[in-house]
Amino acid sequence: MLTLAEIPAHMADWHRQSQSLAQGLLELQPPGETIHCLEREADLELHFRDCYIHIRKGVFRRLLEGKTVRFHEPGDWIAMSTSSCPQSSLASEFGSEVSVFTGNDFRAFLANTPKAMELWLQYSVLEQRLLLGISSLFMPDETRRDIQLLDFKPGDTIIKEGEASRFIFELVQGSAAVFSGGVHLSTIMEGEIFGEISYFAGTERTATVTAQTDCLVQAMERENFASAIRRRPETVLRLIRILCDRLLSVDRRLIEGGV
Repeated sequence: MLTLAEIPAHMADWHRQSQSLAQGLLELQPPGETIHCLEREADLELHFRDCYIHIRKGVFRRLLEGKTVRFHEPGDWIAMSTSSCPQSSLASEFGSEVSVFTGNDFRAFLANTPKAMELWLQYSVLEQRLLLGISSLFMPDETRRDIQLLDFKPGDTIIKEGEASRFIFELVQGSAAVFSGGVHLSTIMEGEIFGEISYFAGTERTATVTAQTDCLVQAMERENFASAIRRRPETVLRLIRILCDRLLSVDRRLIEGGV
């Protein structure tokens, strides 16, 4: 697999698997194939819309905002969208040859051919893995350490009252319930940051947080927090707002209680 950096063995395996799936799909003979011979520097993003392309000859470089994202080689399939992306290009530096299948015909072929649909779905999953894997190769090491995505099922404990405060959390998807001493205090919704009080104070967790639905949570360790907020200063503003809201809530409860 052609890349700008050495790839791990497991990613090379993904590429071999994807090439095998791509060949299997082609052998099922999708209808409506037209073959196009393209001149060097021809941009697929400019020439083709709502179609599926199989590369026969040539290597195509995917650029996003002028930066190389990945290369597509002979045997690869590419799904072209119905609209263009001005910041993206997909061109070969040499002459190339591609097979083009119209979007409607190819989708009908997948819908009516279970084996083809199975191969296409498996191929798409592997291509997504490859894209994410290649992207991670160019991510700074400190950024990789900062980002930890965790998934929880309904009823799973995200934070346990009394345990050490190692992470601060952001709820990416789902909703979660907050309990203290078995009493329900509040509900955390998507986009909210939580676990910040004991995290900053360096104390044990003061509450238990339980997933109400399937939850995707981003966790950030203490030692990486400073570098993370340098890249995401808006996180600091959100934390300030959250802490202010919590303090105001405490003040209201004290006033209502006559303290």
